[in-house]
Amino acid sequence: MRTYLTILALLLISVPSFCQQQRDIQPEKPIKGAVYEHVGFCKEPLPKSEFETYYRELNGIFEHSVRFDRIRREIGNYCLSTLQVYKLLQLFDKPLYRYDLLKLCFYYVIDAENYKRLVPQIQNPEYEEEMNEFLALRMKEFTTKASQIQEMTVDELAEAKQSLRSHNGELVRLVVAKEIIQSNPMRSQQVSALLNEFGLGKNQAELAKFSYKYVLDPENYYLIIEGFRNRKFGEEVDAYIKANPKRVEEHLYERKTCRYPTPPSDFSFHKQSLKNKQFDSDRLTLAKKLLADNCYRVNQVIEIMEMFKKEEDKLKIAEAAFDKTHDLVNFYLVNEQFMSQASIEKLYTFLQEKL
Repeated sequence: MRTYLTILALLLISVPSFCQQQRDIQPEKPIKGAVYEHVGFCKEPLPKSEFETYYRELNGIFEHSVRFDRIRREIGNYCLSTLQVYKLLQLFDKPLYRYDLLKLCFYYVIDAENYKRLVPQIQNPEYEEEMNEFLALRMKEFTTKASQIQEMTVDELAEAKQSLRSHNGELVRLVVAKEIIQSNPMRSQQVSALLNEFGLGKNQAELAKFSYKYVLDPENYYLIIEGFRNRKFGEEVDAYIKANPKRVEEHLYERKTCRYPTPPSDFSFHKQSLKNKQFDSDRLTLAKKLLADNCYRVNQVIEIMEMFKKEEDKLKIAEAAFDKTHDLVNFYLVNEQFMSQASIEKLYTFLQEKL
């Protein structure tokens, strides 16, 4: 299986052809009653007028590699229909472009059940077979309904509480607690257990306000409000929830930009690419690009940090990695890479702003 970077490298050295062979699609009738719970933040496709403007801008870019790179950088800002993805495919006449574009756009379509119909557009048997395998695997993952989500286990909750206790200072623990709640399906009772790790005061109230939009059973959240010994903070949380009732989709507990961590084989290739850089400045530039283009586990982020000697470089890697870390609940482990407490404080100031 080709890695993403290998494919992109091939694209960059290919000779683009500006002449496009446009084809008309006759979409079949969409599947009705599909049970797929696809990427939950995609509910409506990009409006027709906005898509047509975007399409014209892309079509005005002469080099295919530049055109593809723009899509890669901006796709996370859009939700598309399968038909819109089809039209984007027509901007590229090489199978390799189309194969990579299909993989890229899959996570941002509203009708994933129709996506398989685009595979023949690759026009290369080898890539089409790989794409069918990719879709078969991903569609299995997306058939899980929100109601079937497994809440945080007793052991996972105990581990989360232990991770909070391992940090000094309530501000640092508040940031870690937010990461835990944002990354894991939890019930009101479990959130209450985390709140008990904080002293009575504004940090406890702030965490209670933050947690409401993620909790699995909002109907029971009144128990948390009533549990405040200080009535002032309980009333503050209650007023906040009434003024901000909007909640995230119940089946989204991972950041949309980082749902699938990089496989070990691909990560080995990434590490070797970093090791091949002679100067730290070049290695740092490549590391930031890899972090922008991929999704990593915390242990992989730590391995990248270990390639740098300067504390400031390690900090830059940690900051760049936060939005591209799959298991945010373990992000606190990157602290072990710092020799200076000041670096840890700088990182958590950065994280506080992100959250």
